[in-house]
Amino acid sequence: VIGFSLRRDEPNLQPGGMAAKIVLAWPRHDDRTSLWGGLAGMVTQMRRFDLVLIGGGHANLAVLADWIRRGVPEDARAALVTPQPFLTYSGMVPGVISGAYRLEDGHVDLARLAARVGVDLIPGRCIAMDAATRRVTLDTGEEIAFRFAAIDAGGVGRGEEVLGSDPRLIDVRPMDGFAARLTAWRAANREGAQ
Repeated sequence: VIGFSLRRDEPNLQPGGMAAKIVLAWPRHDDRTSLWGGLAGMVTQMRRFDLVLIGGGHANLAVLADWIRRGVPEDARAALVTPQPFLTYSGMVPGVISGAYRLEDGHVDLARLAARVGVDLIPGRCIAMDAATRRVTLDTGEEIAFRFAAIDAGGVGRGEEVLGSDPRLIDVRPMDGFAARLTAWRAANREGAQ
């Protein structure tokens, strides 16, 4: 979910100017992924990158894949900020629902791909971006400076909000909580849910 607001009361603002603040928010991640996310709080000095890839979704995965094929641009220092070290490939979700695959079968190892191209992997969720100072703030409180940023926030299901409550309805996105929602849905709908 991306929120955008213009404010006149931002610090260091030119007289009569406006500052833009982009706020990014994601649903909470499950306990399995929060365990590796604790490492981000150990950083004490602001890190600086030429490019920060915000989110480990399909668009930023394509950037990593391109760099594997062509190489990282010369002298570029890049980081991937993501709350989990994997991407759930949405194309496998129908197979997961049918029982042909486990959800883990559709995981793409972002940590391995980032390491392969020399991109720093930063565990966490981006909760704010200041375009004027070119900084992002993570849910750990860490701020990261950047020259360029690619935002891949991912989708958020709104089925119940749009269609109303219905026991036949289950949101697939965000993917990191899908397995828990599917398990709960199947438990609540034993007959015909398999």
